[in-house]
Amino acid sequence: MNKELTIVMTTDENYILQTRVAIWTLLEAGEKDSFFNIYILCDSQLEECKREKIYVIQKKWTNVHISFKEINESIFMNAKTTSYIPKSSFYRILIPDIIEGDRCLFLDGDIIINTDLSEIYNIDLTGKYLAGVKDCMLQCNMKEYENYGDTIGIPGMSEYINAGVLLMNLTLMRDEDMSRTFISCLKDYYMFMDQDIMNKCCFGKIVQLDLKYNFFADYYKKTDKLKGTFFSQREIDDVNKGFGILHFPGKYKPWNCIRTGGADLWWKCAERALSAVDYEELYNSAVENTQKNDWEYILNRCKNIKDVIIIGFSDIGKDVADSLMRCGIENIKCFCDNNREKQLLEYNAIKVLSIDHADLEYPEALWINTSQAGARDINKQLLLKGIRKDSILVYTVKSKLYYENIDEQYREYEAKQYRMKQYGEMN
Repeated sequence: MNKELTIVMTTDENYILQTRVAIWTLLEAGEKDSFFNIYILCDSQLEECKREKIYVIQKKWTNVHISFKEINESIFMNAKTTSYIPKSSFYRILIPDIIEGDRCLFLDGDIIINTDLSEIYNIDLTGKYLAGVKDCMLQCNMKEYENYGDTIGIPGMSEYINAGVLLMNLTLMRDEDMSRTFISCLKDYYMFMDQDIMNKCCFGKIVQLDLKYNFFADYYKKTDKLKGTFFSQREIDDVNKGFGILHFPGKYKPWNCIRTGGADLWWKCAERALSAVDYEELYNSAVENTQKNDWEYILNRCKNIKDVIIIGFSDIGKDVADSLMRCGIENIKCFCDNNREKQLLEYNAIKVLSIDHADLEYPEALWINTSQAGARDINKQLLLKGIRKDSILVYTVKSKLYYENIDEQYREYEAKQYRMKQYGEMN
């Protein structure tokens, strides 16, 4: 068995510590006679001091070599991103042209590993491009996504895999110029971005890995939800005995929200993997971000300010406005939206203005950013205008999935926050 593994990951300035945690758990779980060549794809702007936080792992572990490979981001100029899936997510489609050798294992940075990965690294990929695990979320919501295959151009969803853990047949993918095929799809919009592209282009040449190798934290201790899906009972029984890789996909990640399911496991790993200073800073930031998205916090900030501006003239923005008004907040001065067609519209007598116009009229306002996909870019836009960071709140929708998967100890508290938002402060 080949005990030298080529591992590929991606990162950016916001994901350095998370990537370090993932690598640390990989090395902790790996057999001592395994050697890991780890390549980390990044852009040229990633500072050396950031890279050093990952390089330093080599001082602790002797069976690993880490190197960074810089990506030309102009390739992804028109790629569609979200606030929690950055442009660096697309880097994986270039791997066949960047990484030498016959195969590699691609790993997302939002995982923790609990098994030696050589057990899947050496599986037979003859005639296949990829090996991966069916996407847990789509499997558990198949009624909603059963026709999604038609949307992206594949016959069905039973073999649709998540792109967070991928064993890649680099030789075959290079021979058939798959990176060029992937890149040709960037001009189109896909809901799940590069994951959709890879499923579309590789359909029929994908090996299915067991559930335990990419098990979503959303279903940690809740595997009953997986019954009746395309996962076998054996796979479900195996993951109940112990996951191999626990994945934190979507927007509710431990370093953004300490209440999400499985967050306690991630933080235990982070405590071992990070310096005391980095751990404390990251944990305190997570606690702060979690609290800032509580309705009670948002409400109190709105009470103590003269002018409130809601960014995003959308159903979400309108819902925030309605909820604030139910709680007695009457100082909402305007909505803001970068879509010019929406500017000068109004909702409940509240007008929609451009950000420039609103900033001139209400220079001391509290800005509530309700954009879910573009929150990061809008925040940058506000900061470049000189708006103080502490005058910007980012509102993240707490979906049905969030409430279903929060840690049990926070359920009563979250229920109180929900009632406050939906029915008014006194309820």
